[in-house]
Amino acid sequence: MKSGILFKEAAMSHKYVMQIMWHINDECNLCCRHCYSDDLKRQPIDRWEFQQFVIRRIVELQKYYHLVRVGLLGGEPLFDPNVLVIAKSLYAAGVERVDLGSNGTLIDKSLAEKLKAAGVKMVQISLEGPSSEINDFIRGQGSFQKAITGLRWLKGCGVDTGIMVTVSKFNLAFIGEMVELAFREGVKLVAFNRLLPLGRAKEKSLQCLTPLETKQMISLVHFFDKKYPGLDVSSDDPLLYVPLGGKRFTVNAFGGCGAGVGNLAICHEGTVFPCRRLPIKVGDIKKSSLADIITSSRLDCFFNRGTHLKDKCALCDHRQICGGCRAAAYAFTGDHLGSDPQCWM
Repeated sequence: MKSGILFKEAAMSHKYVMQIMWHINDECNLCCRHCYSDDLKRQPIDRWEFQQFVIRRIVELQKYYHLVRVGLLGGEPLFDPNVLVIAKSLYAAGVERVDLGSNGTLIDKSLAEKLKAAGVKMVQISLEGPSSEINDFIRGQGSFQKAITGLRWLKGCGVDTGIMVTVSKFNLAFIGEMVELAFREGVKLVAFNRLLPLGRAKEKSLQCLTPLETKQMISLVHFFDKKYPGLDVSSDDPLLYVPLGGKRFTVNAFGGCGAGVGNLAICHEGTVFPCRRLPIKVGDIKKSSLADIITSSRLDCFFNRGTHLKDKCALCDHRQICGGCRAAAYAFTGDHLGSDPQCWM
């Protein structure tokens, strides 16, 4: 599902388009080198009472916004004892689409069948390379084969699948092979997003892309999306919409970084961020409804990028259609309104 562009027509409609990324837990069975959370717990915790409250908050948002998607994330969401009942509850309450992001290592036939029955539309599996040699260096020994097995169980049970790749200098050269793997495994989507210096990635065991390498990543995404028309080769990166061949968008085009505009992230304890990779607190659902958080002044700088952006992003011809990644600006410079330092423009 390509999520980069939100058109003005949607913003002006009766119900503005919104998607929620809910990190239902803070526990995981892996310890990846690049995880943006550097303090994940190793034992599952039962948070059902609070999770029911979050579900009510999400459901009530539908009165005011067109909630196109709720993504269940972690930690590792399949490590949470309540993940299936959470998905069922959201689906039963009329949420249009419930997806799940996972490392895939816990999925067997039984769990795949239960995810299908719970109403999960797609499970996006994180992989970092086309082989155990590449992937397991980042995600841990044995994780590649377990994830591939999980993908196949999901496909066999009729659940749509995707592959998510975090691109660093270490695996940039394997983008083509990752697309071939996705095509071979019959997934619907393969998405490439750049590594940011957050959490464990600050330790420099992996290196972030330079601006020219970022352009290479984006160029390859465009190339392979055309080469494999039955496969959605994409990225959540706003730089995906910067023209590579001199083309200019019309003045009415609008899109770019969805942080705080079309997307919100809810953490396991209720803190609300514009994006999980942008740890700037904009609210707490224990104290405020999601609708009130969205309309608060704390999100004004995200809705009005043209007014608030600084430096090169403020002057760029593509600030409406791109605007740069706010999480990248914050991770590298400490200023979420500054220039995207990995942009090649």
